[in-house]
Amino acid sequence: MKKFLFPILVLFVAALPAWGQENDPKKLFAEANRLYDSQNYPAAIQLYEQLAERGARTPALYYNLASACFKTKAIGKSVLYLLRAQKLSPGDDDIEGNLRFVSQFTLDKGTLSAPPLAFFTERLSLGGWAVWTTVFYFFLAGLIVFRIWFKSRAFPLRLGTWVVGVLLTVFALGFYLSWNWSKVPKGVLLAKEAPVKSGPGDDFVTQLLGHEGLTFQILEEREDYFEVLLPNGVKGWVKKSEAGKV
Repeated sequence: MKKFLFPILVLFVAALPAWGQENDPKKLFAEANRLYDSQNYPAAIQLYEQLAERGARTPALYYNLASACFKTKAIGKSVLYLLRAQKLSPGDDDIEGNLRFVSQFTLDKGTLSAPPLAFFTERLSLGGWAVWTTVFYFFLAGLIVFRIWFKSRAFPLRLGTWVVGVLLTVFALGFYLSWNWSKVPKGVLLAKEAPVKSGPGDDFVTQLLGHEGLTFQILEEREDYFEVLLPNGVKGWVKKSEAGKV
């Protein structure tokens, strides 16, 4: 056995640099981008998805993967990957702009049911709400400390304290609602056309036909089905094999 050990060890050590290059996420990502630039979109998609499966899930990866899928007319996957990118980087203008553009090519129009007080939560990203909540929190604390330290009862300071307190409440509420909304599980229909059933099985009534790129909230998961809430308010069940989870 010892006679064969050294040659095998030499071959293994010699192969390490090549193995490292093939498994370096940065190099694989660069190669996937090169394939995309050369318009070899299927090969680029394969490499991007390989990276995602290995755990290299970044907004840039999903953004590029979505663009490659769009080039191959896989609209459902393009929407899915853009939503994954948006989940990792909420408020990114490029991601949101591309999502609006790609959504124009879906047959089923409409957006996911918005959270309560959506007028506020749609104005800023989750990170934006967190930053402004922190700013007004320290501003309010500073005003209170100032008034206590100098024992001031001046009307402008009292008014300023109330105004900053109200703003803190609004931004804290916006952060709370946005955070809750970001935790809601969502999905996208990937099949060209798929039935939305009244129950989790083929024997149930087909309520409507959904098309590729249709987005929905996931209310419950069964072995083979998602219970979903569609943008139009309809609840139903779709097969997991015909959809993707964000």
